[in-house]
Amino acid sequence: MAPDSLTVQWSPEAEDLLRRRGNYTLEQIHQEFERDPKRDALSFDQDRRCYVTPVANHRYSVIWQMFPKQNIAKVAAVVPTRFVAGDNPQTLKARVRSVVSLETGGKVTLDF
Repeated sequence: MAPDSLTVQWSPEAEDLLRRRGNYTLEQIHQEFERDPKRDALSFDQDRRCYVTPVANHRYSVIWQMFPKQNIAKVAAVVPTRFVAGDNPQTLKARVRSVVSLETGGKVTLDF
């Protein structure tokens, strides 16, 4: 489980994206991310506490939002992309939105 009893909630869309990759990958990513969501996370919207966390040897990225008062991390999507530190937050945010839209065929639009 995540640090300090952090609850991780996976959106149906994120689960669908993971299922495309197979059950083994789904389980691996769940376990790795839930162990420590903020490990190597990049913030792309500090005001809304939005992050992208690399998992599975940086082959995938988990896009999520933190709700500290409820101690919840809500996962919006998981994509087979690596995002790099050094991009300014606006560029990173635009890239995250673009990749999620592309990967889901426009079915998922991030509302953060």
